[in-house]
Amino acid sequence: MKVVAILAVILNHTAGIIFDNQLILLHTGFSVTLFILLAGITSSVSISGRNEIDHKYLWYRLRAPITSYIIASFVYHVFVNSMRFDFITFINQLATFSASPPFYFFAFYIQLVLCSTILYKVINFKNNCLYHIGILIVIYLISNYITAHTVIGNIMGGGGNLLGGTYLFVYSLGMMLHNYLPKLTGMRTNFLGLLLVILLLTIFEYKGLIHSIWSNPPNDYLLVYTLLVFGLLFNLYQVVSKFKNLVILKWIGYVGSFSLYIFMYHKLFIDLSLRYNLLQMVGVQNVYLTRIWILSCSLAMPVALGVLAKHYIKPTFNKIVFYSNDKHVQ
Repeated sequence: MKVVAILAVILNHTAGIIFDNQLILLHTGFSVTLFILLAGITSSVSISGRNEIDHKYLWYRLRAPITSYIIASFVYHVFVNSMRFDFITFINQLATFSASPPFYFFAFYIQLVLCSTILYKVINFKNNCLYHIGILIVIYLISNYITAHTVIGNIMGGGGNLLGGTYLFVYSLGMMLHNYLPKLTGMRTNFLGLLLVILLLTIFEYKGLIHSIWSNPPNDYLLVYTLLVFGLLFNLYQVVSKFKNLVILKWIGYVGSFSLYIFMYHKLFIDLSLRYNLLQMVGVQNVYLTRIWILSCSLAMPVALGVLAKHYIKPTFNKIVFYSNDKHVQ
């Protein structure tokens, strides 16, 4: 699902570069909303697996996105300023999440992580369906209120609202879904679920509701559309995996594990692929190959960065820190 979401993000940001079809652009509108729904699910998984929740756990959850955000902001700042570093401008970009347009995501995601343990306790206070529905209604009303009545600086999209506005509801919905997804497995359940979702998506398209989803933070139409996309992917995966454990799904999952790197750096590599188009350098002018080149760079290069960071940079850094601490203790 993260791979589908990040591909939608890339297509969203290459509109006018590799395609001009407005309908394609509209169908990528679920991208960030799906990410937050998945973040709610994974947060619930993480919290439920902990015996103790304290400030150390929150720092553990925040350390990776904050560190990644600061490093990515520095990279974009230097790149945009022709390899020059301006400290005051950089600090301002950090504070306003403006080093790159997609970084508004971090402005509200960090807030959601900070309140994730409270949300988890409230949602799981009772293991009762009616209670969960009631809590969702309350959070839905609160999220709509803060969307309409809160402003945080000049940050675009959901980053300009407290807790991301309606992204708060999406995140909470993901946390609640974690309780019910294990009950929604089984060939009969998933096959019928898949047929139902396809029917609802067909109605959504036929009624032209896709033209009403473009909203950040998400409106009701985008919420419904994202849930339908989620249902389609969830049920499709369950049905396919019942027949055969496809190796390609593991590779797709591996790419999805680097979705944060792709999200942070895809625009940088889109710009670089346009600036240094190897196909044009060797005299190839094929428009389709050029599109493949841009898409490949925006996806493969951030994954390569992620692999480098995960398997080489972080282990080396941890060894240095461990050695320093061990020497200090001695």
